[in-house]
Formats: sequence, structure tokens, C-alpha cells
Amino acid sequence: MSSDPRVKGYAALAAAFVLGVAAGGGAAYGFAQQRYARFLGERPAFWESRRIGALSRRLDLDSAQRDRVRVVMEKHAGERRRIEREMLERCGEPLRAEQVEIDAEVRAVLRPEQAARFDEMAKRRERFLRQP
Repeated sequence: MSSDPRVKGYAALAAAFVLGVAAGGGAAYGFAQQRYARFLGERPAFWESRRIGALSRRLDLDSAQRDRVRVVMEKHAGERRRIEREMLERCGEPLRAEQVEIDAEVRAVLRPEQAARFDEMAKRRERFLRQP
């Protein structure tokens, strides 16, 4: 490296910038993971919590009322999720049929090694979409 103090100064400044970007990116990623963990991992609990919060704000519920509303939501949560899942399965059938047709047409364009990778991608997509 050059002994010119300006070059060393620019290098130090660039290193500080890169470290700052890395630290900021890591902090933002951690914050996002923590903030949205409930949404991504426990979707129904997230929405029930949001609904209770909205009712609380709009109706000015006291803590005892919030607790009682939470009990009502929890009491009906399982059946509500079952109905939602059933509705999505029934209503999603035309979309799944269309996806099968699209996949078949795309697969026909691919070379054998690409088709194998495409099939793996389709399997991962199906597993992802079938998650409860």
C-alpha cells in the first residue's frame, strides 16, 4: 500500500463505510426478523392480536375487556382456521389447475437437465404453499 497519508485516509474511510453498511444491514435484518417473526411463524395469532388491538383502540376497551375479548378469540381460533383453510382449498382449485397447465407448457420448452431442476422448484413451491 502507498505511504501517502491521503490514500490511507481514504482506505480507512472506505473501511468504516463498509463496516457501517454491514452493521446497519445486520441490525435491520435482525429487527425485521424479530418484528415479523409472529407474522411469518404464527399468522393466526398475529391477526388475532392485531384485531384485538384495533378493537381496543376504536372501542376504548379497558384491560379486563381486552382479556375477555382475547378469550373469545382464542375460543374460536381453531374453528376459524379450519374454515379459512377449507375455503382456501376449495377456492384455490382453479388456480392450482391453471398452474399445472402452465408448468406443463414451461416444462416442454426446457432441456432435460433444466426440466429436472424445474421439477424440484415446483416441488418446493408446492411444499411452501401447502404449509399450514
